[in-house]
This record gives sequence, structure tokens and C-alpha cells, in this order.
Amino acid sequence: MADDPAAATSAENAAIDSNPNSNGQQKPRRPRFPKKEKTDMVKNVDGEEDADIKKDLLVSNKKCRYFKATGKCRFGDKCRFKHVYQHKEANHDNDEEALPPAEKAIMHPEQTVHMPSSNRRFVPSKPVRIVLKADQIGTDEQKKAREVEILYFKRRFGGTVVKTLEDGKTVVTFTYRVSNPEWVFDVNTVTFILTLDPEHPISCATVDIEQGMMPSPLQIYLIKKFNDMLKEKYTSCVNSDSFEPIGKWFVREIDKNILELFIIGLKRTKWLQDAHASGMKVTVFDTPEEPPKRELTKPETLHKDESKMNQKNYDESESQEDEEDSEGEKKPKENVGGVVANPVSTAPKSAQLKVVVNWVDSEQSIGTITFSSLSGAARCLRCATQEFFDVANGKEHNWNCKKCSTVQGIKFESVLGHQNSNIFGHIYPKGCRPVDCILLSSKLKIACMSCSKDFTVDGLPYGSVSMTWCQHCNAKIRFAIDSIRFHGQFNAIPEGEKGAASKVPKKKNLKDDILLTPGQPLPKKGTCKHYGKSFRWFRFPCCGKLYPCDECHAANERDHEMKIANRMVCGYCSTEQPFSKESCKHCKGNVINIKTQFWEGGKGCRNQISMSKNDSKKYKNSNKKTVPTKRTGPEAKQEKEKK
Repeated sequence: MADDPAAATSAENAAIDSNPNSNGQQKPRRPRFPKKEKTDMVKNVDGEEDADIKKDLLVSNKKCRYFKATGKCRFGDKCRFKHVYQHKEANHDNDEEALPPAEKAIMHPEQTVHMPSSNRRFVPSKPVRIVLKADQIGTDEQKKAREVEILYFKRRFGGTVVKTLEDGKTVVTFTYRVSNPEWVFDVNTVTFILTLDPEHPISCATVDIEQGMMPSPLQIYLIKKFNDMLKEKYTSCVNSDSFEPIGKWFVREIDKNILELFIIGLKRTKWLQDAHASGMKVTVFDTPEEPPKRELTKPETLHKDESKMNQKNYDESESQEDEEDSEGEKKPKENVGGVVANPVSTAPKSAQLKVVVNWVDSEQSIGTITFSSLSGAARCLRCATQEFFDVANGKEHNWNCKKCSTVQGIKFESVLGHQNSNIFGHIYPKGCRPVDCILLSSKLKIACMSCSKDFTVDGLPYGSVSMTWCQHCNAKIRFAIDSIRFHGQFNAIPEGEKGAASKVPKKKNLKDDILLTPGQPLPKKGTCKHYGKSFRWFRFPCCGKLYPCDECHAANERDHEMKIANRMVCGYCSTEQPFSKESCKHCKGNVINIKTQFWEGGKGCRNQISMSKNDSKKYKNSNKKTVPTKRTGPEAKQEKEKK
């Protein structure tokens, strides 16, 4: 055992290990699983790196995402990931170049850099205000301001289209979307077309609006109002001699006024549509009419103009005298009481009256409607005698008044009526005034929507739905005509020639004999000599004519048997409606005499016995009153002595 050197060596080592106080040094035991310290790489004082320590203590190569995002980490130096903050320092460029790449990426714990706080407030810088003078047209400042204006619209509204015209003008088309929470209309986008001159903003801009889904009157109203805003802004800039871009100002004005302008414009549109529906002609100009420009007249041209005017007046007077002479020599023959196919004289344009029809197409199967013949009633302009007429399309009907023998006539020209037009013709009266259209005796020509062929319909009543079928394609047609009225300048109707009557009556004042105008009362409020408490006229279905009562009908119509009227015209508002004993459906006026216990301005109860005691007229001018008497004093003494 002692001779074995290996055994001796192992025994010696065991003795050294067991005796710690011996001279031999005991090697420290290396742990089986050494713990790694979560610290950054340690650098020696001399700047050299220990390869073994770096290998053991080097943290993960991944960067800490919390430190990278916010500049802070809750784990601090114990974090397993690298805390790297890359920044450039102008004074330490040489030090950065001296360090190796690994030293640049890894930082020591004592050199940890914290990011600045994210709560730091940044004050935005205000844009520079561009203000130009009137004498800066064509300068670089003016061109730059114009480019800034165009760029603003591109940046503010997506999809802005900029187009440059040949004359140098720029057209900017942008779509404005309404963001007002109180907006209730279906149209919520408006497309503006802004035109900028080359001198903008020193020159005035103009704006146009695409119609889209909005009605035409609303579009015209918006264009006018926004252009007025631009003109007012330009005028204020001219007065102050300071011009600046108007883009932001114009958008703010749109935000503030778009809702109010839409409401006013739609009310105006409804008013125009109601006016057209009632037959009134309303003209709306797209742009206001500009007054003619006056030019300075030279003295030389002034004398020439005066001589031309004198010569023109002289020629006109000669032509008028020639016409009067020719009329005195030759007078056209008139076929009184008949129909003239080709009349010699035509009525003036000022005497043209429109035939306005209120009708409804229930089946939407009618293309157009025209009158083949028109029947109606007219009154003489001199004596107000009523006469009935029946005139065909394109012809004239003449007759003499039964009372004053004044020559009267009516010419009729039919016009195509359709769903968007309620004007069915024009009449040219002479010496008379048309007051009513008799639909029962008139004939209409209807064009079918399916086959575009015409067929004639007659004997139609007012207010009831008429149902028929096309005679060619058998399509069902249902429509109703509520009323027919005449509109125009009745004061421009020329008077007829006086006939050869033995005694011509004096011209009657036609103040009370007015037309059947909706909203205006009837003559004498619809009363007659037979019934003074009936404030209405009746339309009798036997002849289709209007009379105040059945006795008036029997006195004027003796050729047929009377039928009970089924429609009436209110005496207060001239509105035609179905027959009813109740008040008018439109003006709520009482068309018959009602029983009441009050005076009501003399139209109610006039009997003081049946009158209500609460009415002040109950005891007017009667002895049934409570009269105060004095019991003391000289007056009472005198009364006692008299008794």
C-alpha cells in the first residue's frame, strides 16, 4: 500500500482537506448551479473586459420594451433586459468612436438615462396671417396667398378637385358635409364650386352649387345668398385696403348659416310650388338683372339721335293714320252668334287668360289631356248679363248681348296638360268676362300612357272619380277634376262694339259681380232674391251650371228637368265642395242661417224675447230695466209730491 504512489497522493490530499488549519490552501467549492446576477456588464478600472465575467453576467440581448416606450422601468437595475437610450451628444463624438460597438449599446446602471415626461405641454405655433394691399397684384406674396388658399381646400376637404381654366382662373370643387346635430333634411352634402381669379385674394371670388337632389328654387336661393356673403366680405376688404385669404372664413360662414338658409329656401320652394299649383305665374331669376350701363353722349351724336327720333315718330303717326283710314273704308264682316273658323282680328296678348285645372291622375296612366271644346259662362262687361258659350279648339265664338246688344266673343286655344302642368289652354275674351267653366258640356281628349293614342271623353262631373278604359289597349284610366278656374289680367279685356239697339242701358258697376276666385266671396255672398239666408251657390248635375237656388235654375233653364244639386260653392271663400248642411270645410263659414240666442252683429237672433239675457241687446230701448231711484233728498221729495 505504501509503495503505491497514487494511493499516497490521495491520502495526502484527504489529510489536507480534513485539516483546514494546515498550510495547504483549501479550494472553494464551486456551486453546481451558479446564480447569475441581473446586472449589466462590469467594466474594469483599466477599461479591459473580463471575458469570463462578461459571459456569466451578461443579460439578455433583448431591449426592455417598457424602458424603450416610456423611459422608465419598474424593475430598475434588476431588469433582465437592456435599458438602452440612444441619443446623440455633440460634445462626445470622440468618446463614442473610441468605444467598441458592444460598449455603445450597453450602458451601466449608474449611467441609466430617463426619458422626459410625456405630460409635457407643447404650445402650438399660430399660422402667419397673410394681409395684402390693393397694389400688390402680381407680386410673389399675392401668388403665394392664392396657392395657400387652394392648398387649404385640398387639406380641409377630401376629394377636392382643382381645375385651371384657359383664362387663368382656378375652379375649386369641394363637397361640404353637414355635421350639425339639428339637421333633419335628407340632403346632407352640398357640392360647392368656387372660382378664383388670378388676382385672388385681391379680387372677389364667386361660388356656384351643384343641384344634386335639392330642388331648383333652393339651389338658386343658396347660390344668391353665398355670393352676397362673398361680395360683402370683398367690399369690407376694399374699404379697409386689406385683403386676405377667405377659405377659413367662408367655411365658418357655411357652418353658421347652412341650416337657416336651408329652412328659408325650402319654405320659398313650397311657396313657389303652391303658386304654380294654383295657376299663378311666378318668375325667379337666376341672377339679378343688371341695369343698362349709361354712356356719355357727345354733343355731335345728340343732334343725330334727336333727328332720328323725330323721323321715327313722324313715320309712326303716318302709319296709324293710314290704318285708321283703311279701317274706316273697309270694316270686316262679323258673323254674330256663329262660329268663325278664321277670325279676322286676333285678341291682344294682354287679354290672354289661362284655363287652370285642378285634377288628379289616380292610375298614373294618362300622358296628356287637351280640351276639344270648352263650355262656360260669361258676363257682359257693360250690363253684367250672363251668357253661356261653347267654343271648339282653335276657333272663336261671337254673340250679341241680350240686353245691351254689345258684341262679345271668346277665342280658345288648347294646351297640352300633364301631371306637371295644370294649364290646359288659353282664352281670349272680348266684351265679356268668363266666370265659370261647365265641365259637363266640355269634351276632353286623353292620350294613353301605354299606347300613346288619343280618345275623347265627355260628360264628366266635378269632384268625383271618373273611370274609363283606353279604346285601343284597354288600359284602365281613373282621374278626377276638382275645379276649373280662369286666371289672368281681367282689366285688360277689350270692350266690345256697341250694337244697333234702340235703347242702350247705362253701364253697370261690376263691383259686386266678381269672378269665382278661391278665397274671395261670391257676389252678395251667394244670396239671391229667393233665399236671403243661403250663402252658397249650387251646381246642378242636369246641366252642370251654377245657380244660387232651384228657382233661379228653373227661371233660366226651361228646356230640361231639374235634378237635385250634389255640389255647392261657399259664398264666403268661393271653394267648390260636396253638398253639405254643415259649415264650409275650408273657411268654416255657415252657409245657412243658424239658430242662436245672441245678436252677432245683427246676423244672429233679433228677437229680444228669445235672446239670451247675457247679450247687451236684450234690454236695449225697453222698459224692463232696473232704474235706481233716490229715497231721500229734494229729488225724492218732488217725486212724492207729484204722486
